[in-house]
Amino acid sequence: MAVRRLLTMYQRQLDRQQARIAGLEKEVKTQDRRVRLLQAIRRASTTTLEPEPLFQALLKIILQGLAADHGVLLQVDPHRKRVLFGMQRGKNGSPVSLRPASLKGAHRREIFTGGDGARLRTVGAAPPGWALPRFKGGRASLLTVPLRVSGHLAGVLELLRLPTSPSFHRDDAELIATIGHQLGMAVENARLYSEAAKRLGQCSTLMELSAILNSTLQISEVLRRAVEAATRLMECEVGSL
Repeated sequence: MAVRRLLTMYQRQLDRQQARIAGLEKEVKTQDRRVRLLQAIRRASTTTLEPEPLFQALLKIILQGLAADHGVLLQVDPHRKRVLFGMQRGKNGSPVSLRPASLKGAHRREIFTGGDGARLRTVGAAPPGWALPRFKGGRASLLTVPLRVSGHLAGVLELLRLPTSPSFHRDDAELIATIGHQLGMAVENARLYSEAAKRLGQCSTLMELSAILNSTLQISEVLRRAVEAATRLMECEVGSL
């Protein structure tokens, strides 16, 4: 009996050690995935700040890292609560620009008032604004992640696994949440770059307009060239003066 109790005690200790080792192995794998994703995001962020190629590269990285079928990355104006730029990509398809993309839908509206955590849910159709036909065969798994920088919302990441794929689980949500800040920084830097480029273009147009007004005394030429510059400055299609 004493020997049996001793063997039972050793077996329990062995089981606990094996469980601990399994937990540590899982944690190491998770950390390795996290580090790989962060490194890939940093590389993409240093390659370009143009929204379209940057968002394409970021979505490709996230889709591969999270084994998602489709993804949408949105650049958000937090004050006006509107989307500035959006990109959708499938793991096997071509990227699609979403301009303008909708912020309608409860899963997006609650992001502005909610916390930083990722949200898991099952859906019977693609979220509003997605360029994706209605899927068949059941409900899909949707993972929505707010991307916050310095306390404000810089963007939104949405990942979708179709009914034919295994659903997202809590480990996926925790993993993507840990890299959300880095991803948000990339999205925010792209927004700042676009704004700076726009202001530079406006200043260039104003200087051009000033030169026009001082280059000729012919009223017809002044009017024609001034209205061309003004419509370009205001990003209008037509104008009159």
